[in-house]
Amino acid sequence: MLAGVFAARSATLGATGLSAIFDGERSLIKMCGTDCFDRDILVGDLGSRWMLPDITYKPWPTCRWMHQPLTALVAAASKAKIDPQQIESILIGTNVLVSGPRFCNPKPRTWVSRQYSFPHAVAMVLLGIPVGPAWLDDATGDIQHVKELREKVCVESWDIANEYASQIVRGNCAICRHASRS
Repeated sequence: MLAGVFAARSATLGATGLSAIFDGERSLIKMCGTDCFDRDILVGDLGSRWMLPDITYKPWPTCRWMHQPLTALVAAASKAKIDPQQIESILIGTNVLVSGPRFCNPKPRTWVSRQYSFPHAVAMVLLGIPVGPAWLDDATGDIQHVKELREKVCVESWDIANEYASQIVRGNCAICRHASRS
């Protein structure tokens, strides 16, 4: 809220933004990884069209890029009674941006690193830890069965998911128990 008040007050005093933020090879649009951009969709009817109905809230205290695979995990887990002790491995398939070391870390040490750790988020979901501060708490992260389950999570990059800028690819999750996948 403070940022909004600051922005409104700054605009009242004559401050303006960067006029070329959407233009050129070093633009915000290029940094976001898209080749197609319709300026009108973003800023058309500025001041008369409001995007508030399009706002979404995060269902988990994690990076938004992690939500599609977590949604797949919740759907899979709701269809089968899963005993976390029986799990041998969990495979998360996603794009290259969220398959790097930060997202694959099975030993996140801080509340920030836990926000970006697929292994930690998967453990929270499968162990039924209520969404909220406990997900990022040091004490929760230090529980032995949380640590053990995090070690069973593997994150891999799917080539097709790397074309995220031109198509939406849903995340996926496979939970392996014994010799089968479910």
